[in-house]
Order: sequence, then C-alpha cells, then structure tokens
Amino acid sequence: MRKIVLILILALTCFSSTVQAKTTETVPAKVYEGEIAGFDDTSVNLIDTTATNAVQPTAVYEASSEADAIAYARSEMVKRSKSFSFSLEHSLAKTPKKEIDYIMREAMSHTKKPKEGDYLSQITRWEMKSKYLRLEEFGVYESTFTLTMTYYTDASQESMVDDRLKRVMPSLNLGSLSEEGKIRAIHDYICSNVTYDRASSALIRHSAYSALVEGKAVCEGYSSLFYRMCLEAGIDCRIILGKADNEDHAWNIVKLGSYYYNIDVTWDENLNSYKYYLKNNADFSDHKPDTSESKSPYFNDYTISPTSWSGSTASVAVTSVSLNKSSLSLKVGNSETLTATISPSNATNKAITWSSSNTAVATVNNGKVTGVKAGSAKITATSNNGKSSSCTVTVTANSSTTPTPTPTPAYPACKANGFCEYSGKKYWYENWIRQGTLTDPKNVVGDGLSRGREIYDGSSDGWYWLDAKYEGAAAFGKEVWVPYIHQQENSWTDQEKRNVANGAEEGMREYVYQCMKSGQGKWVRYDENGKMCKGWIHIVGRLAELYPDQKNNWYYYDSVFGLMAKGRIQIDGSWYYFDEITGVLKQ
Repeated sequence: MRKIVLILILALTCFSSTVQAKTTETVPAKVYEGEIAGFDDTSVNLIDTTATNAVQPTAVYEASSEADAIAYARSEMVKRSKSFSFSLEHSLAKTPKKEIDYIMREAMSHTKKPKEGDYLSQITRWEMKSKYLRLEEFGVYESTFTLTMTYYTDASQESMVDDRLKRVMPSLNLGSLSEEGKIRAIHDYICSNVTYDRASSALIRHSAYSALVEGKAVCEGYSSLFYRMCLEAGIDCRIILGKADNEDHAWNIVKLGSYYYNIDVTWDENLNSYKYYLKNNADFSDHKPDTSESKSPYFNDYTISPTSWSGSTASVAVTSVSLNKSSLSLKVGNSETLTATISPSNATNKAITWSSSNTAVATVNNGKVTGVKAGSAKITATSNNGKSSSCTVTVTANSSTTPTPTPTPAYPACKANGFCEYSGKKYWYENWIRQGTLTDPKNVVGDGLSRGREIYDGSSDGWYWLDAKYEGAAAFGKEVWVPYIHQQENSWTDQEKRNVANGAEEGMREYVYQCMKSGQGKWVRYDENGKMCKGWIHIVGRLAELYPDQKNNWYYYDSVFGLMAKGRIQIDGSWYYFDEITGVLKQ
C-alpha cells in the first residue's frame, strides 16, 4: 500500500489585529514518512486543543474557496457575530497565519457597500485560534480557523443605526440635489447634530452609532458616519488615518466628478466652518495620511483633485426671529400653534428651538403650545445663533359645567350599520341609529364630558374615533386623548388590566399596563382617512399638511391599542426614547 506523507501539526496561534495579525510561526523544515518527526526548530510548541481555555467551535463552515471564506467572514462581521469558525483547504504557499491575515484583510476591504469596508475595519478587533494539517504530498494545508471577535458596537446598536438612517436620509432630500449638494447636506447634517466628546475615552465614541444615535463622538465616529452616509447616497468615500497637527486623526476622501477630495467633518464641526471641505492636498497640508499597511495604504490609489472645490460655501446668518403673537390665552388642555418667522428669508440655518419658562403651566412642541394648568408662562423661539422672540401665555381652568348639547341634525339614516357621509363628514350607524353623539351611552367620559367613542370597522380593518363634539363625526387628521383604554377599566381587577395589556405588542405591554393601572388613558392619532395610526408614523405629505408644526417628526403607536409611545420603549428588539410629553422620537 502506498504511504501518504503527512505532517500533523496541532497549533494554536492567538493574535489580535485590526487588519492583520502580528505573530511568528515556524514550519518544520524536514518531513519523515509515517510518523510525527522532531522539529528542527524547537521553538514550535504543541498545545492540547482540549484545554479549557481553547476556543471550541460550535459549528464550522466549510469554505469552498478562499473567496468563499472571505465572503463568509465578512457576513459574520456585518452581523456582529461574537465568534465563528470555518475550514479551508489552501496552498502550502501560504502558512495558516498568512492565510488568515489575507482573509481578514480582504473581508474588511472596501466594497462600496455601506456596512462593510472601512465601516467594519475601524471598529473591529479579532483573535484567532487554528488547527491545521500539512499535507505535503497533496501540496495543501487543511486549516480550521476559529475567530473571537470584539466590536465597538453590537447588533442591536447597529440596528438602531439602520433605523435612524432610514429616517434621516430621506429627510435630507438628497434626490433633488447635485452630487456636491448631497455631500454638503451630509456634511452639514453631521456638523449640526454631532458634538466632539473630549471627556470620554470609551471605544463606543469611535463609532458611527455614537455619532448618529448619541450625538457624541471622536474623529473616527465622525468619519465613519460620513463614510456610511455617503455610501448610502451612492457616493464613493474612504476613511483616512494619519496625523493632523502631529496628533492621531481620522478624516475622509470623497469622490466628486472624476476626482477625490479631502474632507474633515470633525474639524469643520469644531470650527463651525467649511475650512476642510473638499480640499486638494495643498490646501489640506496640516493632514498627513499614514500609508503604512495597518493604516491607509490605499490612499495613494486615489487621484486627489489638483484644485480644491471652488463653489460657494458662504453662509447667511439669522438677524431676527419674530412670532405671529406676543400674547396668547388658553384653557387647560387646549392647544394653539405659534409661527416663527426667520429674517432674512435666505438664512442658511433656519432651525428654531422652542422652550417654555414653566412647563407645569404650558408646554411647547415645534410651536404647538398646550395649556397644562392655570397660570402664565413665556414661550420662546430661539435661532441657532441666539436670536429669539417670546410670547406670554395665560392658561385658565376649564369650567366644570357640562355644555348644553347641540341639537342633533335630522340626518336621514342611509344604512343600518356602517359609515355614511354627509357634507364631507363620515358618521357611523348601528341599527339605523347614529353613534358617538353627546347622548350616546357608550361614549367614554373625561373631565365630566361625553368625549365620544372608538368603533371598529371590519370592512377597512381599522379603528375610528366618533367625536361627540361634532355630533359623532369621525375624526380625521387628528390627535385624540381617550380617557381610558377601555371604558370598563375602573371596574377591572389589577390582573384583568394585566391580561388586557398583554394583548399589546411585545415591548409596549408594560407601558400599556402602567397607563391602564394609573388611569392615564392614551393619546392616539387618526390619519387623513380617519383610521387609527399604528406602528411608525412619519409626519410628511398629507399628514404634514394636517400637522405643519410636527413636520418630519417620527412617532410610534402600539400595533394593537394605538397607544402613543412615550419614554423609553423597546420596539422589535431595539430601544428608543420618545419625549415624555409630546411623544416625538428624540434624535
């Protein structure tokens, strides 16, 4: 029988790297047939792979080729897998150490896909342990690699980045902009929404998550977010590592036309300028790329524009802010929207911050003022450069007297059950009787008043609000406070309330229960067709016309009860924070 020449090497090589490992490995220089030979170099150690400190793979992926191994490693890192194993048969031309170096470097190479490339390499650290057979007669290694990963962000945090970008990117209206306009919009968004964190040394500050979700980052966080957003917008971009003013720093190069330009969003945010926006190398001379293998060797592969971009970057400052009213009177629970006017009309940054001097008396959200209790408060609108204008709000208590019901119009009943329309309004009938009027015994009651009632229409699979104030007309394009989640709630035991709340979606159940337990009731919203909103709602289009003061805001409503989310809520496995008063998703 023909003997097969084998060398069996059980080697555990452990190392850490951002792109490649830094270890040495000795391969036996001599082979003896049919047995494990002694080594010429005694520095090679044999390690028991059954030891308790060894990595034991739970499943091993069998890579069909080097390219397949690269694709597998990349996909596992994008998923933020904490460990993974794969086997690969590869040429003797590369030792296992050199092979894994190459695979991991290529797995984190630039692919022009937003979640890969530089976005991975800047926040990923790894350790490897390997087992391999050296089959000299066949000219191959049979290697099994087990990698233990460390990331600056986990899967849930990356999910929050994905969700936030799904809202942020459309809000920038990039589709209507030129290529430079897209770059500027992304640059300006980051400069306006991220603050440099000089106090923290936490690794999370080096991530796009920290910049986008928490609003704080260091240079790698800025550059990673810029990289991610540019690639999301279809603009090629790279992260560059090097020195700036002789300190370690990270910035970007971005493609515009036929050339790449240098851009440093971090320093532009700190300086509140465009000093480092789309520059050539000569105008970016205080930045020195590190083109060593472990940093940015690819920098020299890109053609940097011989001239800096010459378009206008001048900004127009706000000179004044004015409100449409200097004083306002409200009843408790009522609301009115103030309008702020910016001068000049072509100001670059028209952002307005609203505030109340006494939120116990009156609150304000994007100009919408709501009376909370009797008293006075000053509502102030302030521009980004400190220009402001104020309105004095006086809130008075509601009368406890029940208003005299308005006589019900003698509308003919058009059907026994379901909706009928009169003069552009929808009314709901049951057994030929219009529902939701002031005298409807099924109405919910709040503050001593008959408010109306919720009804379910099976034909549209939706819940609607019949407003008693308008003789039972279905509300549309309206936010409604329903005093209790269910009319019989006061008579329920605590366990009955818990049982009902358990019908809400996971993540909202405890919040629904607490609202029921405290008797708070719920805020719900009805869309332009009168149907109760559920899930994520973005105030754009027709809804923005109905709620101009809430334009571009995001809200979330329980998919069962329609309850507006407030406070810290878990949705689909990710945590979000909604304003405790207004329910607006906090950026």
